[in-house]
Amino acid sequence: MKVLLVCFPRTGSTSISTYYKHANPNIKIFSEPFNFNGLEGYFPYKKVISYENVFVKHMYQQTPPDLKDLSYKELYDIFYKSFDKVAFLDRRNINEQVESLSNALVTNVWHSKYIYNNTISSTTLTDQLNNITYWKGEFYKLAEEKNAKVFYYEDIYSSKENMLEFLSEIGSEYNEEYYNTYLDNSNKYRVYSKINSII
Repeated sequence: MKVLLVCFPRTGSTSISTYYKHANPNIKIFSEPFNFNGLEGYFPYKKVISYENVFVKHMYQQTPPDLKDLSYKELYDIFYKSFDKVAFLDRRNINEQVESLSNALVTNVWHSKYIYNNTISSTTLTDQLNNITYWKGEFYKLAEEKNAKVFYYEDIYSSKENMLEFLSEIGSEYNEEYYNTYLDNSNKYRVYSKINSII
């Protein structure tokens, strides 16, 4: 089975892909393979899709190097033909999403607990807000065109029941140990005191 998770930054997608890797050891996992600054590498589409069983965490606006001349419509038409499941993940609270993204960009701390402070410049916040607002517009056009359900960070991390529905949607096995380690909402990254929360 081939699964594509289309998402945005700061939606808990890294925790989900980490959980997926541990709970589904026989499935090849790619986390942002079409990000030219990706930590795991920058992979051509033909490489990623060559696996019989693969899970891909993909940021909406990123483009495979071998398909970079295509429009986004053409690109996603190919995705839909290649993947058995395509799921959409976003975050409703765009202000907190932008704050979280801006904090990560400024501090280079992406996947650890942090206490947000208000010293990030308004220019940085505005630039990120404008950027993410534009791409969300394109994202929701695609979801509507494909008649796809959009899952939300606030919902899936609010209860185990909601997370299990999401895991079923993306074809993942359930493992309680890994759930508690990676997906339980006590692990949120943003904390509001020294004693607290990594999602």
